[in-house]
Amino acid sequence: MWILMMIVFNQPYDIKYMHSIGQYDKEKYCMVQRNRAIQIVNEGEHTPVAFGCIPIRIKSKTYS
Repeated sequence: MWILMMIVFNQPYDIKYMHSIGQYDKEKYCMVQRNRAIQIVNEGEHTPVAFGCIPIRIKSKTYS
């Protein structure tokens, strides 16, 4: 699973907040949505924002 995250910066090295935008089964779909989000943000005047796709791997343990 892939999570698309948006990080909004308050100052150059200070994070104002982080927001999960979506969950995707494949990296390809996450990257398409990341590129779309970047285009939308670039159209307006916004505070510094970063977008990234983060892989989430779940390991399950079986207890007997």
